[in-house]
Amino acid sequence: MSGSNRFEDILGINFGCVAETKPTVCPMEQGEEPYLDSTTGEYQCPFCLHLVGNQTEDDDDPSVGEDIIDEEEAVSLDLSYTPEMVEKKDATAEDKRIIDRKDAITNVISLLIGIDRPFVEYMSSNQDAILTMLSELEDNDIDGFGLGKDIQPKIIAVASHLFKKLPNSEALRILGIRTNDLLGRKSFLDNTYTTKIDNSVSIAINSIGNNVDLPKTLISQAIEEYEKNLPTNREPKDRVKAAAWLYAYLSKRTDNKPKKGDFTSLPGISRVSFGKAVSAYLSYFEQ
Repeated sequence: MSGSNRFEDILGINFGCVAETKPTVCPMEQGEEPYLDSTTGEYQCPFCLHLVGNQTEDDDDPSVGEDIIDEEEAVSLDLSYTPEMVEKKDATAEDKRIIDRKDAITNVISLLIGIDRPFVEYMSSNQDAILTMLSELEDNDIDGFGLGKDIQPKIIAVASHLFKKLPNSEALRILGIRTNDLLGRKSFLDNTYTTKIDNSVSIAINSIGNNVDLPKTLISQAIEEYEKNLPTNREPKDRVKAAAWLYAYLSKRTDNKPKKGDFTSLPGISRVSFGKAVSAYLSYFEQ
């Protein structure tokens, strides 16, 4: 057997390696599993190595796929049944929330990789930005983005806003998302997140406006007025600034007669801080 062909008995004397031609279709579109980079924990396309997701704890959990001992089996084996037999490694609620959202992004990517590749590639490359904005919206309990809502439509809305384009109609059909519903969420993000505004304050204005049952049109007008000049305020907390701005705006720009107690009764807004912030904004309106 020659040194250049160690498997001559199998491959034949005249065997010659012929490199594979470049595939015309992505291997993952034909069902091939993604490649896992064990160093970074990233799943990549086996052909072009484009990032398509991240490994979660479940992927690396040695207990996955093993038999689970339930209460009945524990009795038959003369074992003391404990909930730890079926519980996974403890994780905080925030950890689970992040994992759930990363898994949802990975699931969307796997569903749409052969349907809307530009949208999928954007999501894959900008997962951190999508997760950061979604967490901010959920934390502020923004209408349409609350924690009780389905994860997938919220992720698609945020990704559409950042990508400045909706997924194609076939992608939306596969995801089961109505175009009008997605457009409503995206329009809110487009109007709220601009390059000019302090995003966190605008979101807090919207959140507090909803908490005190203000009409959505009035909330939008208050945000628009705030964004015109971004008036300064020494109050460090965005939530307090947002409440003070709403109070000052309603007092000076509308016929409404707001009550300070409606705002200071909300969590995280002290009367002293609120009063100082209101004074600063009232001065702005009197200029």
